[in-house]
Amino acid sequence: MEPKLPFHEWAIVGLLIIALASIVAVAFVHRPSSLPVTEKRIELVNKNIVVEIHGAVQKPGVYELPKGSRYKDLFAQAIPQPHADLRKFKMQSALRSGQTIHVPPQVWITVNIEGAVVAPGAKEVLEGTTLSQLSEEIAFAEDADRQKLQKKRKLKEGEIIRVPKLRKKIKKALVRND
Repeated sequence: MEPKLPFHEWAIVGLLIIALASIVAVAFVHRPSSLPVTEKRIELVNKNIVVEIHGAVQKPGVYELPKGSRYKDLFAQAIPQPHADLRKFKMQSALRSGQTIHVPPQVWITVNIEGAVVAPGAKEVLEGTTLSQLSEEIAFAEDADRQKLQKKRKLKEGEIIRVPKLRKKIKKALVRND
């Protein structure tokens, strides 16, 4: 059995359809061609960034800086301490809002230098110094084989660096070329 609607209910459904179609037609005909232009322009873009800095700085804390600020701008305000290790920071790099920056202190290690050098003994260098960087800081003897120290590996605390002498054959060849 199919349920049948009485005539008066069909009449109500028909009137509702006609009313809905009329509302849609009126709204379509009388719609505005464009949205109204507002007088005020709302600026949604924040022109500042917020960064936090702590560690080896004189003024740790949260800083609000203009967008596009660089590490050098932040360090000018936070003032790194004399023992701050700034080697890992690229001063011209831009900061991003929400960054937390830790400035570590410099850590010094002691290495011992032996062999063909003018002043053998203990030398303090910054942690992370490479063997090739150390070779730029020491005075070699005339017969030192400097090529052995042109490696980029990092030095370790208490390490002994032996600077070898040139072999006699190579030494003679160098004397002839002079």
